Amino acid sequence: MLTSLRSLLCATKLSQPRKHFWMAFGTLVVVKVLWVLCNAIHVHLDSYNYLECILHFEYPPFYALFAKTLTSIWPNLYFVAVVQAVVFALCAAYFIDAVAPSKRVFFVLTAVLAIEPFSAFYAGSIMSEALFIPLLMVWLALLYKQLQQPGNWMLPLLLGLLAGVLYGIRYATLIMALYPVVLWVGQKAHRKHSWKYLLVFVVGFQLVLVPVRLAFNNAFDTWRINGLSGALLWNNASIFYPESEVKVHPNNDFERYLQQQPFHYDVALALRNRQIWNEDATMRSYMQYKGHHNFEYRPELSDELGATGLRIIKEFPLRYFTDFVGPNFAQLYVRDDVVNANRYGHHLATKFNYHGATHVRYYAVWWWSYTVLLLAMFGVYMVRRKQLRNAVGGMLLGAMGWYMLLLPIAAVVILRYYLSFSPVILVTAVLIGAALWPRSS
Repeated sequence: MLTSLRSLLCATKLSQPRKHFWMAFGTLVVVKVLWVLCNAIHVHLDSYNYLECILHFEYPPFYALFAKTLTSIWPNLYFVAVVQAVVFALCAAYFIDAVAPSKRVFFVLTAVLAIEPFSAFYAGSIMSEALFIPLLMVWLALLYKQLQQPGNWMLPLLLGLLAGVLYGIRYATLIMALYPVVLWVGQKAHRKHSWKYLLVFVVGFQLVLVPVRLAFNNAFDTWRINGLSGALLWNNASIFYPESEVKVHPNNDFERYLQQQPFHYDVALALRNRQIWNEDATMRSYMQYKGHHNFEYRPELSDELGATGLRIIKEFPLRYFTDFVGPNFAQLYVRDDVVNANRYGHHLATKFNYHGATHVRYYAVWWWSYTVLLLAMFGVYMVRRKQLRNAVGGMLLGAMGWYMLLLPIAAVVILRYYLSFSPVILVTAVLIGAALWPRSS
């Protein structure tokens, strides 16, 4: 057992970090913390629930627990942001230490992440991406290490444990968690061990979620988590409701309620999740009809909405992609993402004595620039795929493509969530360049 643990620590470079790891960590800490201290704290839609650590069936609990723990120590938003900056610096230093093929590339990556702006911005934001992206970088580094060691079952276990943590921060992690399975099955060196990897990965994933399931069972009388999935299915499918069989032949109470009400359905509402959050739209109106509190989102409601949404999608499978998924992904390029600080100013001033809440605007042109970079990397990979097939840059590019192209199928995409991948995208670009010109690295 001790031998296995020692091998795991050595394999993940957790036992004896290289000296320049600490150089990168120190550099990133100084830059990101200074940025945080010199700028306003940014507060987003779910931030107040995160800060209060209110257990909701529809929200992942781990970032709320993280934020509540920090504010319990010191109810100061700058303290939360500084800790988030330190977490990013630590995870980013480990990430580049694990994937850099040489010291020169390591130093280039350190410089790139130091000047990369979005990581500091997210560290200064009260939103789950501030914790999700740093831990995802560690997860991707571990995946790269695992792919280098066929037959090692300890690393898939560690990957599963960390994937469970990430899932408790953002439910969309489930999409990324499928990526290793594709690699294990697709690579000859790992194919014969893929079932073992998958088994220990699932065990680790579920072990982390046991406390969440216990808490949800106590609060909501269900062992399920990710309670918002049913509502998301309904929101996405709602654009087809007026012409669906559901309208003519309702199967449950929710469908019968829809049949009696003159609700409005169009793509614009669905692409903003308004069928879920608007007070006068379908879900909130149905909750009031059922006598639920405004935010008392229950498992039985998720079941009803999910069944209706899935029934409609099955009726219009091709149009779901053309009429919803396509416009959903396209909105990243045509609409800025704006957060109104007026919603949260009073709460922040009262609870945390913070009076600096500002409007936040994420510009679509920013994502256009990253898209051009991603497409350029993909083009290079297709031309030089034999050279890049086993390179870490190719693995990271595949992970980004996998997540970003599949997410619009399941949920409404929001620009600020995609821009949070900026550090991973830039690291991938440097690594692909280093693989193409190994002498210069």
